[in-house]
Amino acid sequence: MSNRTDPPQSLLRFLRWFCPEPLLESIEGDLLEWFDRDVEEVGLRRAKRRMLWNIVRFFRPAILLRHPIIPPTNSMILFSIFRTSLRNLKAHRANSSINALGLIIGISASLIIVSILRFEKSFDRFHSEAEHIYRVVRVSQVEGQEEYRTGTVYPLAPAIEQDMPVVELATSMLYWDWEDLKVVIHAEDVARRKMFSESTGIAMIEPSFFEMFDYRGTDFRWLAGNPKTALKEPFTVVLTETSATKYFGTEDPMGQMITVNNDSEYKITGIVKDLPSNTDFPFKVMLSYATLVHYTKDRRNEWGSVGDNQLYIRTADVTSIEALNAQLHQVHASHTPENLHSFRKYKAQPLSEVHVDGRFGNYNHRVFSIQKMWILGSVGIFLLLTACINYINLSTARATLRSREIGVRKVLGSSRSQLVGQFMIESFLLAIISGFLAMIVAELVSRQFQQLLSTPTEILLVQDPVHWVSLVAILLVVTLLAGFYPALIISGFQPLKALKGMSDQKGNLHIRRVLVVVQFSLTIAFILGTVTVLRQVAYFEEIDLGFDKEAIVNLDLPDNGGALDVFSAELLSHPTIRQVSFSSTLPSGLKRPSSFWDIRRRESEGEALVTEVQQIDSSYLSLYSIELVAGRNFRPSDEDRGIVISETLAKKLGFSSAVDAIGQDAHTGGKLREIIGVTRDFHSKSLKNEIDKISFLYTSEVHWVASVQLASPVGGLTPAATGEALQHIEAAWMTVFPDDAINYRFFDENINAFYAEEHRFASLLKVFTVVLIFIGSLGLYGLISFVVNRRMKEMAIRKTFGASFSHILGLLSSDFIRLMIIAFFVATPTAYYLMRQWLQNFVYHTEMTWWMLTFPLGVVLLLALLIAAGQGIKAAKTNPATILREE
Repeated sequence: MSNRTDPPQSLLRFLRWFCPEPLLESIEGDLLEWFDRDVEEVGLRRAKRRMLWNIVRFFRPAILLRHPIIPPTNSMILFSIFRTSLRNLKAHRANSSINALGLIIGISASLIIVSILRFEKSFDRFHSEAEHIYRVVRVSQVEGQEEYRTGTVYPLAPAIEQDMPVVELATSMLYWDWEDLKVVIHAEDVARRKMFSESTGIAMIEPSFFEMFDYRGTDFRWLAGNPKTALKEPFTVVLTETSATKYFGTEDPMGQMITVNNDSEYKITGIVKDLPSNTDFPFKVMLSYATLVHYTKDRRNEWGSVGDNQLYIRTADVTSIEALNAQLHQVHASHTPENLHSFRKYKAQPLSEVHVDGRFGNYNHRVFSIQKMWILGSVGIFLLLTACINYINLSTARATLRSREIGVRKVLGSSRSQLVGQFMIESFLLAIISGFLAMIVAELVSRQFQQLLSTPTEILLVQDPVHWVSLVAILLVVTLLAGFYPALIISGFQPLKALKGMSDQKGNLHIRRVLVVVQFSLTIAFILGTVTVLRQVAYFEEIDLGFDKEAIVNLDLPDNGGALDVFSAELLSHPTIRQVSFSSTLPSGLKRPSSFWDIRRRESEGEALVTEVQQIDSSYLSLYSIELVAGRNFRPSDEDRGIVISETLAKKLGFSSAVDAIGQDAHTGGKLREIIGVTRDFHSKSLKNEIDKISFLYTSEVHWVASVQLASPVGGLTPAATGEALQHIEAAWMTVFPDDAINYRFFDENINAFYAEEHRFASLLKVFTVVLIFIGSLGLYGLISFVVNRRMKEMAIRKTFGASFSHILGLLSSDFIRLMIIAFFVATPTAYYLMRQWLQNFVYHTEMTWWMLTFPLGVVLLLALLIAAGQGIKAAKTNPATILREE
């Protein structure tokens, strides 16, 4: 069995692939000896890096040319070919520079895309039994539509372990992501007490979590504590190494106590290395799940009430999804009435889909769908293809300049295969120079992409063997794509015509035109796609959500409900505070508590509707500008009696209008209540979803969130005024809640968090579309420059006979403009269809207008005209007499 000090097998396979057999044994032996020595001296990780560098050093012509797949040849001839290739690249500096720059940009962008895709596909693939692990998810039929959730009922886990023999392990967990939690580190000296507010990373897990998810092959390990017993008892906690250092510094945290959310004290029973960044379990503070069991004893056997509890199972062997789903349904049906299990289904979702399935999401709130992977992969391929098209077009266009060289070589006895080899070597030299420069560029630029995508910035491309293998593969593909066709065309010139400077360029011209159309069809398609995505992101910000989201600060409240009146008075004493409201949740936003109750018009009715319940005070609707279309707002006397519902809920309950609902009864929360108001609909969820059914209850007790609306002075709410308001909020908090850490966020940022992935994706597309346009512009510049140089005498004669600059510009650009228009009609229908399909992912989306369709054409036409104009000015400024004198 392999141990942790074995050398990376991927590196050895790469060595065996390129190294000739007579040299392999001695080279591999030396490398293994060096590796063992380095492991002892500098550790495993640095030893792997050194081994990578040593193998790369052997990847050189002196080794490669001794491989059996390389035909034997005279070293002088080979040296001559390389020298001639370098001389030709140097002789055509402009052409080589344009090709090299295009290849550098295309290859570096492709390497960055490879690193992104590789990272996104690696999530939780390292667990020993990853292919046998499934998340149990919930799919419900609600009013004719499927609703996707991850929460399960508490008794499902023990029932599965008892009734499903195929399941060998089940583990439950609860992730605290709907509100920030406060962690207090106590000390005998009050001055040394520390308070922290954690927005992510706190979870309740079972000891079996680390049995199912073992993080094999990563740096994860237990530093202190026993994984089998550390989380067995209630009120115990395991910290990651970073969290332990954050809370206790250099002190030993084992056995010490922390208080979470001013609720209970937890004893630290274990310390673990930080979980890897490519896991969808971003846990930092792991409380024992037994604590949750302690608090929910009265609900452990309830099959109807569903919370945020998630359940993962591991099967003994590979089982089909269909068989697992059938068994899950059987277990659920055996414990619930038909009216429940007929519309609520539990299904198994493979662990590999947790990171890519946006219907259910994950604890990172970061889904990278298969669709996005395909799009990014296509972008990488198209970037390389565009760079190769540039090379082909410029090489074939300049073939006439090398026709005499080809004629001389053929007369002196060079075969066509030798000439093909000559030009392929030129392509390979240019590709390999561009490739290594591209790796440097990719390494430098990847930091920006890692920040954009919230991926770990410590990832180094040059240390990953996969990226070197990818680079080699890309170089081979580029050499074949970009070099073979030009080499075949140039080497096919007839000696007599070549010596006279003549060559058959008609067929090549048609090929170049086709390639230009392909290139700019891709460019137009990506411009249209990027514009559509950006318009949808802008639509998120422009649409009327049905409530006010500006200048509102939200604070997570402690459990000291009796002090809220004092806190409100302290806040309102400052002129920068307009209104204050206390509630159980917020109107919308990614991070907020939520509660769902059944609601009926009468208790005796059969099937109930499910409504989100927001428990609020009398200032809530006014502060968020949630409009009442009928009825009135709450009064203190409405507690336990009145209810306000949304327009959509009123319609679902069967009322013909909002006015008709006023004064009617609704049964929810075990009580019969009177409908006193109906609000205008608003978006409590993301625009990907339908408007939900909302109800409001007045409460003086269930207050978890404070909403503070800032006053807007004359001239608007300036940064200085905002800072002053925040200082006052912090001062008021410390006055009323001195023992609790303050945590606040702006409401509009919470709303925008719904669309963080769309913003990232739009930014990615924008960057790569600009790169695609730039590479296309390079090729267009090279082609137009070539055309201008070839037609300088014609332009001189036309100027002599009085041709204007606009006439010359039209001659230079008309052919390319026709090709752009053809590319537009080729690309637009497909791009339009694909983007329409993408927009269908959102219930509320922008519409594709005529200007969005024509904008890409305008961009490429403008590019063509600007480049042609630049070259036209060059031709116009040249004295015709100088050119004609040379003739």
